[in-house]
Parts: sequence; structure tokens; C-alpha cells
Amino acid sequence: MATSDVLSRISLFVPVSKRLLLIVWPFLAVVAFLVLLAMVSVDILSAGRAYVGGEGLWSKAQKDAVYYLTQYAQNKEEGEYLKFSSGDRGATWRPESKDRARQTNPNIEVVRNGMLEGRTHPDDLPGVNSLVERDSLLISLLP
Repeated sequence: MATSDVLSRISLFVPVSKRLLLIVWPFLAVVAFLVLLAMVSVDILSAGRAYVGGEGLWSKAQKDAVYYLTQYAQNKEEGEYLKFSSGDRGATWRPESKDRARQTNPNIEVVRNGMLEGRTHPDDLPGVNSLVERDSLLISLLP
């Protein structure tokens, strides 16, 4: 028996609406899966954007601190030292929060407060936390 004979016999017993459903449902499943995949990828990209923004703030704060300290060392002006000591320290949470988030049982409240001090938007906190956890998982898998 050829495949076309089997299909023609099935078509005698199965109504048209059910045959249409048998043809369409795999495509609907694929479309639903692709929509879910797109939503997850947008969340990951948004968390990555927030993470990179925080790293940029941390880097800028470090650069400014080095600049003002160098100016103070060269000129011995008290104003430069005051700029150094009162500089934007809000972004210096990054190394500590990353280390705490990568621990086996991190204190989520401490990590959250550190990220808020670093001017991460509260809506981005869950995504950034999951991104750091995934990062630490990947690092632990490397030899």
C-alpha cells in the first residue's frame, strides 16, 4: 500500500475540520514556542543592558577617583582630595554584589541593596540577579 492510499482511506473516516486541525497544530506549536523564545531572549538582553550599564558606572567612578587622587598628589590641593573622597561611590557596589550573588546561598537583600545603591533600576534587579547566577554557573562548568 502506498502512502497516498493510506491517507485517502484516513480521509474517508476523519472529518475535514479534524484533518485541518491535524495539519495546523504542529505549526501553532512552533509559533507558540518561537514567541516564548523571543520573550525570554528580550528579558536576557534587557538584563544584559542593565548589567553593562552598571559596569559602565562602576568604571567611570573608578576612573574619576584615580583622576582626582592623581590631581591631589600632583597639586596638593584640598579641593581635589574632597572631590576624590566625595566622588560618585554609588557605583562601587559591583564587585561586592557580584561576589555575594555568586555565593552558594547569597543574601538576596544585601545584593539587592547594593544594586540599588549602584543606581540599577528596581525593575531590572531580577534579571540582573539571574544573569549573574547564570554567569557563575557557566564559570563553574569551565575547567
